[in-house]
Amino acid sequence: MRRENFNKDEAKKHIGNLIENFDKDLLKLKKSSESYEAQIEDIYVKPLFSFLNWNIHNSGLPHGKEVFVVQYHIKKIGKRPDYLLRVPDINIGKMKHILFMEAKHPRYDLFKDLKYIRQCYLYSNSTLCKTERPEKRVPLSLLTDFEEFRLFDCRDSEPLIKNKLDLFNRRIVKGVDWKYHDYIDKFDELWDLFEYNQVCDGSLDELRVTDSDLIESRKAPDYVFLENLKDYRKILAQSMYNIDNNLSEEILTSASQLLLNRIIFIKMLADKDLESDYLSQIIDTVNSSGKTDI
Repeated sequence: MRRENFNKDEAKKHIGNLIENFDKDLLKLKKSSESYEAQIEDIYVKPLFSFLNWNIHNSGLPHGKEVFVVQYHIKKIGKRPDYLLRVPDINIGKMKHILFMEAKHPRYDLFKDLKYIRQCYLYSNSTLCKTERPEKRVPLSLLTDFEEFRLFDCRDSEPLIKNKLDLFNRRIVKGVDWKYHDYIDKFDELWDLFEYNQVCDGSLDELRVTDSDLIESRKAPDYVFLENLKDYRKILAQSMYNIDNNLSEEILTSASQLLLNRIIFIKMLADKDLESDYLSQIIDTVNSSGKTDI
């Protein structure tokens, strides 16, 4: 089946119709159950990208060449964003990952809901590691419920560390912090940034992350992780020393490092779905009990 491509005027007309329908349905949508979220994606979010010439059903594309990937698994954190958008890169002969998209129910305020903003931001930030292949580093995350459309540059780990709304909001890209009427009011910008062929031609490439970017910023997750490990090792060694101050420095160093190695290994198995996430279960148990000595 041939997939329809839209020129700019056609796309603007169809997106205008989407906005009109959304206007009529908005109050009803906000009162609908959370289980209706998938239908909202099908009725509004996916068609928006279809009119921007994204092959949302991957029609006619071979396995491994899909451009609109549903529930892509990020192994490092064991999470699945709603969508991953990617395009073929003829220079390397591989699919280049462009952005993650998290679609939510319109009942949520995506300008203020820290939980979903953080979730969306974490997806991309977790891929910005020196150990990840360059074409799979995803600096951009889009948070939308069609009513709101927020594009984040997720290279800076500070918002995740401090978990403050204003720090996340400072990472909005190029003023792409829209309400749904902006799809028409700022249609040229929407088309120039997000239309499939524009993206293939590099409309978002200036935000790609290179090895030198990671080294220079020193804010990539793997670098932050290494810095955190140093602090954790000191905390563990101090805790052991408080229990037994006869332990030598050599034993404290070895024991704290061994414990960290085992914790990391257990977490790695969970992230790769090889074992249950025992560490998170322990944390949940501690948090629900209110105790700190479990």
